[in-house]
Amino acid sequence: MHLLRKRLAYYLERLSISRRSHALQEELTCLSQLAAIYEKLFNFAQALEYHKLLLALSQRMGAKDWQEIALYNIGNCYFQLRQDYDAIKYFTKLVKITCETENRVLHIAGISALGTSYQNLGQFEIAIEHFKNQLAISYEINQRICQKSALDSLANVYQCLGNYQECLRYKQKVLLVAQEMEDIKAIGDALGNIAGIYLQLQEWHQAINFCNKSLLLAKAIDNQSLVMISFNILGQAYKALHDYHQAIDCLTTSLNISDELGESRVRSVILHGLSDLSNKMNLSEPAREYNIESLSINAIGVTHHHLVKQDCALAPYQQSVNLLQDMGNQQNQQQLLFNLGYIYYSSARFSQAMGFLQSAFILAQAQKNHREAAKISLTLGNNLQRLHHSEEAIYYYRYAYKIYQILGDKYQIQKMLKFMDKLGLKL
Repeated sequence: MHLLRKRLAYYLERLSISRRSHALQEELTCLSQLAAIYEKLFNFAQALEYHKLLLALSQRMGAKDWQEIALYNIGNCYFQLRQDYDAIKYFTKLVKITCETENRVLHIAGISALGTSYQNLGQFEIAIEHFKNQLAISYEINQRICQKSALDSLANVYQCLGNYQECLRYKQKVLLVAQEMEDIKAIGDALGNIAGIYLQLQEWHQAINFCNKSLLLAKAIDNQSLVMISFNILGQAYKALHDYHQAIDCLTTSLNISDELGESRVRSVILHGLSDLSNKMNLSEPAREYNIESLSINAIGVTHHHLVKQDCALAPYQQSVNLLQDMGNQQNQQQLLFNLGYIYYSSARFSQAMGFLQSAFILAQAQKNHREAAKISLTLGNNLQRLHHSEEAIYYYRYAYKIYQILGDKYQIQKMLKFMDKLGLKL
């Protein structure tokens, strides 16, 4: 951090000198370096400003190579800030300019980024079109890494849609590409991913078979993260086969590795698995302890790991909501209810999302947690908009807008105004 701050001061000074001396090429370099430093500091809003200055200057100079890089980075900053519509705008410009310059690498990167942005918005069919386009171009130029990326992305979209058979088909293609590349880590990850899909399909023996293969490779190259995930999947499969002692051994091993790695996302899922397993074995006290521990490491923030589908969290989250209700812990209950609603919302199950989101909204209001209430209100508005209930959606948008005005959050206010303008709605 100290080094980054020193570099920041250095390039700010160089930028000032280059502007005074009208050294445009030097100015481009300084703007690029400053943006990159702010990204490393996770200050994407500030990085965005420098990338935009870089774009404007490169356009004046007619430097299309710099324009391409700036467009990609601007789109990526908006992506990091979760402003997907703005990200799409710049990624689209990138794809257009790379068609002219024939920069195939950034062209594919732009198409891939568009697919991911549309996926984040729940527009899965459009995302699939982009990822298939990415795949076709990567085959055309014989770019294996891009092929693998496109296949992985397609598998993930189909997983979000609950189409596990199609997801499995693409994951198997990822495995073939990884084998052709002789990339041991990628092969291990692909085997683990396939095991995770078989777990979703409730084909327990297949899940165990592929997990054992991924474990062999993971141990050979000391990939502890994959070892942890593989033991977690094995534990879930053995639990489903009622081999509880084997399941406990696997899940406990996975939990111990997560301690060593400091991994909270998968650890939360392991704890839920151990809690459920303890309940099945009538061990009520360990079940309660595992559940409470999972909340203490912020289970609320869990979405999904590359092997852990969001739906895996639904049942444990619902159990945790009941537990928190008994404990009278409204704050965590509200967060879990929102998390459940958001999982349904992000997988386009809008009707199922409504009850959870409305319950979370009521609890946030009751606790006078205005910022949380505004966030949930926005999600409710988006959910209702997807259900074509525009008038009800506007009510929640207006509520969020008023809260942000009270809080003096100018960034959110501007963001909302732009968003409503795009929807053609008036606050």
